[in-house]
Amino acid sequence: MEFMKLYERLTGIWLANHRDGFHIEENWIHDSWLIPDRDNLQEKIAYVHRNPLVAGIPLSPAGYRWSSANLPFSDHTFIKSICKCLGGHSVYEKRKMLETKILLPDDWLLLPDGMIWPGSYTNYQLMENVFGSIGRYLFSLNQKVEAHVNQEMMSDSVSLPDGDIKKMLTAISLELFAQEDLQLLSLKHRIDLCRRLRKTVWANSKQLARVVGISPKDLKEIIG
Repeated sequence: MEFMKLYERLTGIWLANHRDGFHIEENWIHDSWLIPDRDNLQEKIAYVHRNPLVAGIPLSPAGYRWSSANLPFSDHTFIKSICKCLGGHSVYEKRKMLETKILLPDDWLLLPDGMIWPGSYTNYQLMENVFGSIGRYLFSLNQKVEAHVNQEMMSDSVSLPDGDIKKMLTAISLELFAQEDLQLLSLKHRIDLCRRLRKTVWANSKQLARVVGISPKDLKEIIG
């Protein structure tokens, strides 16, 4: 959260000093979400790395040079051989090249075209540890996670009435178990219904528990 406040303040200052078409019409809104486990963290990293693909840019996530998607599990020997450390330039040269008075670390690497190599400020070794293997990382990049993550991020501000949630659960129950009355389902089947609907509309566990008649605390421990 402190990072987002600093980012908002610095970006606002930059926009105020570059009035060439940039304008903020209302106050910024930012929030934070708890990432409960490694699987969830892998999903969020993949969500960020898939942004160019979702935006319609005809490049793979790893092929987008401003992304950090090409950093984990890669050989950076060639990149480092063509870069120069910022520390090799005077303060005046750095300000002219980077168009900022902010002093950046001297060990950050500058590409021949003046772009700072993303590996200078991204902990890609930590990302490698999060995924554990190349296969898992590639698998995550190929998963369409956008709808699920977007629903998760909106869950606190947008919710469906209990009646709509019950209708959805009933429809799934009829399809899977040929049962319309949710209270006649076994505990396991009710939990299965909640887990399925959570992936579809990201209803919170408290609301799901209320509709199907399960302890909110017990359901949260099972499905998060």
